[in-house]
Amino acid sequence: MLLRCVLWNRRPNEQARKDVAQVYNFVLRQRKDEAIAYVKKYSPEIVKAVITGYGDGEIALNCGAILREIIRHETLAELVLTHPLFDQFFEYVQVPTFDVASDAFATFKV
Repeated sequence: MLLRCVLWNRRPNEQARKDVAQVYNFVLRQRKDEAIAYVKKYSPEIVKAVITGYGDGEIALNCGAILREIIRHETLAELVLTHPLFDQFFEYVQVPTFDVASDAFATFKV
């Protein structure tokens, strides 16, 4: 379900994208052990979807919220840091869109 939420984040409805991020974060907080196990199992797809989401200005902030919730958990943070696409994240801090760049920078602070 969590993987579908991340992939569904690309839908055109802005409110739906915000809802997806909130549901994802809620599940990760409330069903911690089960959600962490799920994210570990599907981490390549989930991390890829969230990191590449920063490349799309419409979903970048929602992907940032999901990514920050993921990296709050030590075992999941390690999966993000070792993911092959993590290096792209440094580019997102330097994009000309202020909202995306500041959100990416805020994610580094977590």
